[in-house]
Amino acid sequence: MNARLVLLLVAGFLPAAEKLKDDPVEKEMEPLLGRWRFVAANEAANDAKPAGAIVFTKDKMMIRLPGAKEATAHPFEIKPGADPKQLDVMHPDAMTADARRLGIYSIEKVGKKDQLKICLALCFNQERPKDFSQKRDNEVFVLERDDIWW
Repeated sequence: MNARLVLLLVAGFLPAAEKLKDDPVEKEMEPLLGRWRFVAANEAANDAKPAGAIVFTKDKMMIRLPGAKEATAHPFEIKPGADPKQLDVMHPDAMTADARRLGIYSIEKVGKKDQLKICLALCFNQERPKDFSQKRDNEVFVLERDDIWW
């Protein structure tokens, strides 16, 4: 009797596990997870090597900007179905309940390294950038996957 109950419980969770496996956000989250170090602070500075990194976990980004001594935690959401893929970075201490910096991102292989490009609006709830070109009202960051965690 107990074996049947266990089998029924396990069988009940299988469809939920399959659904998670097919979830586009979960699939896209996997390549983002881990530590990325800043390579450039805008497209024109591809040869610059500023210090700093972003560590992605499933529920937050730990951001240590170039020159900063400490990292700050920011909840985030991705929308991989959009073209380009969208990234919303929430500010935990903002006075507005839903303050978001809207952005876009892409991950591609450059040589042997994974490269993450992020373009974020400068201000909260400002219009989302449409491309990765550097403009007055956005920031473009280029990062490479880093195997070392801080």
